[in-house]
Amino acid sequence: MGNKNLSLYIKLDDSAYSPGDYIQGDICLKIPSAMRVESLILQLFGVESVHWEDFSGEEKAAIATHQAKNVIIEKALTVYIWSQCLGKKGQYVFPFTIILPNSMPGSFSYEASMIKASIKYYLTATLISTPEPYSLTQEIKLIQPHIEHNSDLSVGCVSTAITGCCMLNYGVLFLRARFDKTSYATDDILGVIVDIDHAKCSINVGIIEVTLFRSMLLRSNDGSQKILKERISQKSVRARTRNSLLINEGLRIPFALANLESEIKEKCTTKGQLINCSYSAHVRTVMDSGCAGPESEVEIWTEIKPKVTKTQHPKPKKWKPVFMPAVRFAPSAPPLEN
Repeated sequence: MGNKNLSLYIKLDDSAYSPGDYIQGDICLKIPSAMRVESLILQLFGVESVHWEDFSGEEKAAIATHQAKNVIIEKALTVYIWSQCLGKKGQYVFPFTIILPNSMPGSFSYEASMIKASIKYYLTATLISTPEPYSLTQEIKLIQPHIEHNSDLSVGCVSTAITGCCMLNYGVLFLRARFDKTSYATDDILGVIVDIDHAKCSINVGIIEVTLFRSMLLRSNDGSQKILKERISQKSVRARTRNSLLINEGLRIPFALANLESEIKEKCTTKGQLINCSYSAHVRTVMDSGCAGPESEVEIWTEIKPKVTKTQHPKPKKWKPVFMPAVRFAPSAPPLEN
C-alpha cells in the first residue's frame, strides 16, 4: 500500500523458539524517496482457536457447532520514532531482541473434516506513514516446553498370566517398553525399546506390534470437549525365540519420523488452554499359540517437537543499510490454566 517501491521485511535468526528464549532479529526497511512517516511498531501476537461440528444420523447432519478463541499474548513495542515525521530516502536495519514469556504453549495446526485447531504466533512490523500504514506479518514457531508428567508415562511395565484352551496355565509373561529418548524432533529416528521376559512362561511370543498414536483434547467456550486418537504408524516384528541368549531384551523398533512429516510437522506436542496434543506408542504381544491369551499391552508417552535450524537470508543487491539503535522487548503473557 502507499509507496509501491517501499519494502519492509523481518529477518529472524532461528526457525523455532522455546518459551523463555531470546528472539534476535532485524526489521529491514527501504524508503525509496523522502516520505512522511511517524514511527515503526513491532507487535507479538499469539492466539489459540478451535472449531468443530458434531453430527447425528446416517445423513451426518450437523447438530452442534463448538468453537473457542484464546489470545495468548498481544503486545506491541515502538521500535523507532522519526524526528519531524520525516523519513529520508535510504536503507535501514532496526535490530531487536524479544525475550519470550515462559508460559506459552507450542505452535500447532490441525485440520480435518469439520475440525480445525491451531496455536499460532506472529510478528508484525508496521510503519505508521502517510497516506496509510505499511505492514508485514511473519509467523514464528514455538516449541512446547517439557511436560513433567510425561516423564512418568514414558516407561510401561505389565505382567500377564497367559492361559489357553480349557484354562490351561502357561505361566506369566513380563513386558516392559520405553522410548530411547525423552523427546524427538520431527526428523529424528524414534526408537521404542521392548524387553520381554518369558522365563516363567512355557510358550513363545510370536509377534511384537508397536503402533504410534496422536491423541488430542479440544475444549470449547460452552464447556464441550472433543477427544481424538489417530493412528500415525504401525510396525510388527517377529520376537526372538526362547533359545536366544537375549530373550527379547532391549529389542529396538525404530520409526523414521521424517517419513511421517505430513502427519506430524504442524501437529507437534502442545499443551494450551483449548488444545492438548500428545504422542504415544502402544506395544502389544501376540503369542505363538493361537489359543493362548490374553495379549500383553502397554502404552507409553513421549513428546515430538519442531526441528530447529538456523535461517539463512540472502543479502539483497546494493544493500548498504544504516544500522539504527537496537531495542529490547520483554513482553509478559498471562499464566496458563491447568
